Amino acid sequence: MIGLIIPSIYDYFTIRLIHGIQQALNENDYRCVIYLSEGNIDKEKEAIKTCSKIGAEGLLIFPVDEELFNEEILSMKFAGYPFVLIDRYLPGVETHYIASDGRLGVNMAVNYLWELGHREIAICSDSPIQTVTVQERIDGYMNAFKEKGSLINPAHIVTGFEIGSLEQAETHPLYRYIQNRMATAYITLNGSLGVKIYQIARQAGLKVPEDISIISFDDPTSIIEGYNTFTHVKQFEQDMGYRAAYTLLEVINSDDGQHGKFFKTLVEPELVIGETTGKNVFSPS
Repeated sequence: MIGLIIPSIYDYFTIRLIHGIQQALNENDYRCVIYLSEGNIDKEKEAIKTCSKIGAEGLLIFPVDEELFNEEILSMKFAGYPFVLIDRYLPGVETHYIASDGRLGVNMAVNYLWELGHREIAICSDSPIQTVTVQERIDGYMNAFKEKGSLINPAHIVTGFEIGSLEQAETHPLYRYIQNRMATAYITLNGSLGVKIYQIARQAGLKVPEDISIISFDDPTSIIEGYNTFTHVKQFEQDMGYRAAYTLLEVINSDDGQHGKFFKTLVEPELVIGETTGKNVFSPS
């Protein structure tokens, strides 16, 4: 039995990730017990303790990201208990982990939008905490502009906000930002946020991609009526989950367990061109 600890099962990324994990475990006659941390480090700690008590042979963890490391994860490392981190890692701490190359993904998105004539490109995250993943993608965004010799507009790094009901979206600062066309293109760090920006733009009387372009991380196409493809950074979540599970099984079945070399895998993303991006008709170029 393998324990899987994840923040939620209600987003595109995690659903596909779980499919990959379950496929790998089924092929090897393992079953999976899933615990939700809900982004709470105390719940994550409790889930780790519970998995250990019920005899899980190893853990796959999509960790909560905080300034202080979860000491339960550090304790597992020092005790040699098999685990693999997914999507995030602990800076400065050697562990097995697998993640998408977020810097490369953002670089691809910025370069493509640049080719379409966009210069006012916003990067948006509604994550309640500044995770390692979010910070890496913002770093990639800033590096992409530096490579082009372009100044970075701090106003286009839009983080630390929450969007509730879209029924009152007009009172949200992001609505005014979009309505006033502060940016002509948006890179969102998750699929659901891409959908919300699309919906806010529609409410503000803007067309996608005629007025603004949107690229999201992960593919939210299935819930956007009228679009065959949402332009997105494909992270191969199912493959990532499959490889994470196989890595954990290799660690469990190896003679030296956690004391051997650490597997660190960065999955190369792919930019999938869809119908939510178009040329900036106001571009001087």
